[in-house]
Amino acid sequence: MNGIPQNGQGYFGHYKTGVEKKLNWGDSKDWRHHDFETLSEKIFAETGVMLSSTTLKRVWGRLKYDSIPNSNTLNALAAFVGHANWLEFKSAVDSKQANGARKNGNSQPVPLSRRPLFFKKKWVKWAAASLLFSAVAALALGFILKNEKGALPAAAVAKTQFSSDPVALGIPNTVVFKYDVSHLSAQKVEIQQSWDERLRFEVGKDSHEATSTYYYPGYYRAKLLADGQVLKEHDLYLKSNGWLSTLNRQPQPRYFLKEEMKKGGRLAVEDAIIMAAQPADEAPATLGFHYVDDFGDLHSDNFTLEASIKNTYSSGNGICQFMRVIVLCTEGVMIVPFSIPGCVGHLRLTFSEVKQEGRDYDLSALGCDFSEWQKIRFEVRDKKVDIFLNGSLVHSLAYQESAGKVAGMRFLFAGNGEVDDVRLMDGEGGVVFEDGF
Repeated sequence: MNGIPQNGQGYFGHYKTGVEKKLNWGDSKDWRHHDFETLSEKIFAETGVMLSSTTLKRVWGRLKYDSIPNSNTLNALAAFVGHANWLEFKSAVDSKQANGARKNGNSQPVPLSRRPLFFKKKWVKWAAASLLFSAVAALALGFILKNEKGALPAAAVAKTQFSSDPVALGIPNTVVFKYDVSHLSAQKVEIQQSWDERLRFEVGKDSHEATSTYYYPGYYRAKLLADGQVLKEHDLYLKSNGWLSTLNRQPQPRYFLKEEMKKGGRLAVEDAIIMAAQPADEAPATLGFHYVDDFGDLHSDNFTLEASIKNTYSSGNGICQFMRVIVLCTEGVMIVPFSIPGCVGHLRLTFSEVKQEGRDYDLSALGCDFSEWQKIRFEVRDKKVDIFLNGSLVHSLAYQESAGKVAGMRFLFAGNGEVDDVRLMDGEGGVVFEDGF
């Protein structure tokens, strides 16, 4: 038997269709090995979970697979197509199929041609009057509630209320959202946790409170939407309270205690602790070191970040030794990836609106030997970026859209890694933050 066992085929069929639509790469039957490698990196970039190309080929039926993937793999797959976990994805498929069955049911009204003549005449008059009334009502309602572009008028939006309050300090943190859209005639009301549209959840139109749990620190832009239109949005700053370390699993991460996070004067987690927290036969989960705090007026258009990094995970299921340095900003994000030289084709570099993928750009200079410490330095001056590796300039680019103020940083390693000598400086070279552990 190839691929997923028969009892899982239905859901995986829907899943593959969803991924094909999202990527727009054509029929996945025509995908090659390189495409699955690229998909692996995209899933890692969006979910923080590294699924090997071999695992993905099994899901797609390209390789023999005699069992259903474990829950961590399933949840990562679901997250990539916008669901919180695999159970939610299955529920969405079931709901869609149920709605389709109701629409295509056999229960139909009796045709007019088979009804008595007097009934036909009365029905036609009644139907005509009803249709006319409905059309007029719909036009009137649309005129009142929508402008000519279909958007809600400014007066209605201004009346909408939306606020949030974290219930605790630190992470994880449940946020209570308070809202009022009772004056709107909307079919669907949603709250979006951040800039990521996948992180939306539907709320009751007539309700006034909803909660959502954030598992990672960061600078989020929460939004309230009605029928897809953003009504209100505001910043939500969830700080890490010092360094926070996570193993990024689904549906929620494993958090490491402070005493588990440092060894030998550097930021690190012992291999034995990492191995005990994840299945040995699965692609490595992502180890994250997070520092999110208020850095004053440090702006992303003019700053410098320095650090020493080392990916210490070199097992066969994590041979590429992927790692990413992420600078969180109030209006965007900056991501610099690294790997061993042979895997640079899967890297994706991001600075504000500029995105460069290894399949389209030469990012070979971001390949490095992680058996040794790598000294990295990012210099941003007036939206022009220079990336240095071990003292040598290896890549440059420029962007146009400001990402706002610097709000935090993440160091993410596929498997395991270490960080040392972190330093943030402003455009004049003044030290804003440093930690030598």
